[in-house]
Amino acid sequence: MTETEIQKLQTEIKELKQEISEAKGDMFSFTKEITKLQNQIQEITKYLNFHTHPFIMESGIGRYREDLLEEAIKQQQQRQQQQRPQPTPENAEE
Repeated sequence: MTETEIQKLQTEIKELKQEISEAKGDMFSFTKEITKLQNQIQEITKYLNFHTHPFIMESGIGRYREDLLEEAIKQQQQRQQQQRPQPTPENAEE
């Protein structure tokens, strides 16, 4: 291997190291941006969950929407009934 070939390879190594360094910087920037976007998504999700909750107030002055409240109660009761074990001949005697 000639001295020129060695120098070319060393130069290429330096260039590749520089590219790696730049890529790491870009990755850090991308990671920060991704984290920022994830935080925004969480905030929007919290906002939506709050404002679409069944107990949301109709007029903002303290009155619950009765239809949503009744529907939420019915759904809760249905979930509770589904979670209870249904009586079978074996456990009905217990």
